[in-house]
Amino acid sequence: MKSFGSASHFIYVNPVDISDAKKWLGLHQLNNGCFMNVGKLFHSGMKGGVNDEISLTAYIATALLELDTPFTVSNGFKDLACLRSSLDNVTDIYTKVLLSYMFTLAKDEEARIEHILVSYQVLIVSPIATDGFLHWQRAGTNNNDLSVQVEMTSYVLLALLSGPPLPGFDINYASKIVQWLVHQQNSQGGFSSTQDTIVALQALAPYAAQVFKPEGSSTVTISSAKGFQTQFHVDQINRLLYQEKVLQEVPGEYTIETKGNMCYIQMYNIVFYLVFHIFSYNGNRQRTNMVIINVKLLSGYSVNKFSLAMVRFKIQMNASCLFPQLVQKQPMTFTLTIEEEIPVKNIKPATVKIYDYYQPSKSLKYAIFIVP
Repeated sequence: MKSFGSASHFIYVNPVDISDAKKWLGLHQLNNGCFMNVGKLFHSGMKGGVNDEISLTAYIATALLELDTPFTVSNGFKDLACLRSSLDNVTDIYTKVLLSYMFTLAKDEEARIEHILVSYQVLIVSPIATDGFLHWQRAGTNNNDLSVQVEMTSYVLLALLSGPPLPGFDINYASKIVQWLVHQQNSQGGFSSTQDTIVALQALAPYAAQVFKPEGSSTVTISSAKGFQTQFHVDQINRLLYQEKVLQEVPGEYTIETKGNMCYIQMYNIVFYLVFHIFSYNGNRQRTNMVIINVKLLSGYSVNKFSLAMVRFKIQMNASCLFPQLVQKQPMTFTLTIEEEIPVKNIKPATVKIYDYYQPSKSLKYAIFIVP
């Protein structure tokens, strides 16, 4: 509903699909106005920081308000009494910032005075300042919950930019939040997960609209002590164009010089792989997301399909196998039988890659050889 409703401004979406989604949500609203948790997610990161009835209801309410759907009986919804009655009892900072954004969209002045301003008084001392940047994280957590940090920080930015200005929270304050957010982007422009990427890009859009200037340009020069030099030019014609260069000296020290008055984002990305011999998960979570094992085939060999009978797989020039989840510190044995079809001399090693389906950057690679 949220995705289709937003996309309907740019492409055709059957209104019945959005209407049916709203009706389904209305059927799962409890008598107190909150929504019940239905179903199960294979990818835990997709739900972001939503982990209870209040935060789930605030998230759904936000999605509906973004579609200009007020909570009225005529629209099939009960009043959000559960949210208003819980305002004094909310202690989780994720829920606080989400409610701040929701009541900003709802233009509920009473809740804005009683809750949002109080929340922002808390937020004055809650943000974590790093190199002049600002972000938020839950108390007692560390950097392992980066996805939730990105999502919370994005909701703060949305709440600041979606309603009337609040004293002490001007565009300069917002820029410190934006600088932290863009430092969390990966080389593909996304963030840690699906959910935080959606919210972060949504929050960055109104900021970009507010700081946009119809004129200006910048030239960025990157150079090294060993003689490497390259330039990027950004102006109104190519401001949306993605530009990149391969650095020839890694590791190395580079100097970046900027001339001009136009905003731009610079990033660098270093890719490396780990060699491993044990197929197990030893991360911080109890379970992983869905896991893909991609096995590139050796020249002249094919896969014995019967050896893959116990897993979902797809074979083209390589074999891709899907495992729903891996359990922490429980090794898993994966047997794949390959058969020689055509004799090939001097066979080169192939690679096996294990990666998180939803976060492909979290991967491991190793080589396989044929020993005579």
